[in-house]
Amino acid sequence: MLLMATILHLGKSSLPKKPITDDDVDRISLCLKVLSECSPLMNDIFNKECRQSLSHMLSAKLEEEKLSQKKESEKRNVTVQPDDPISFMQLTAKNEMNCKEDQFQLSLLAAMGNTQRKEAADPLASKLNKVTKCQIHR
Repeated sequence: MLLMATILHLGKSSLPKKPITDDDVDRISLCLKVLSECSPLMNDIFNKECRQSLSHMLSAKLEEEKLSQKKESEKRNVTVQPDDPISFMQLTAKNEMNCKEDQFQLSLLAAMGNTQRKEAADPLASKLNKVTKCQIHR
């Protein structure tokens, strides 16, 4: 009873960021009243009926979550047709790369503060720029 009274007092004060709702105040007050009276009928209602309704609510919620997960898994199934084109980034021309840049990589670079283009940030591109043609005379 002391804990419930303390929760009521704290909820009505200005200390918590979110104040206690009127429904919660009514419920806690009712629980305090039942605990103070101790009648057999109220004990039966709180101990048996409330427990049954809570278990029924939790089982209904569990079934609802299972149905929503099943629907989400059905939505996630991506069907790929056998004649869909396959894009190989290594085989595309440099001018085609501009329109097909990896959006995830670009957003990641923007989030990290790098606003460089993908070609400038690519370490392989900078290494290939240093390669020169060498002629061997015999």
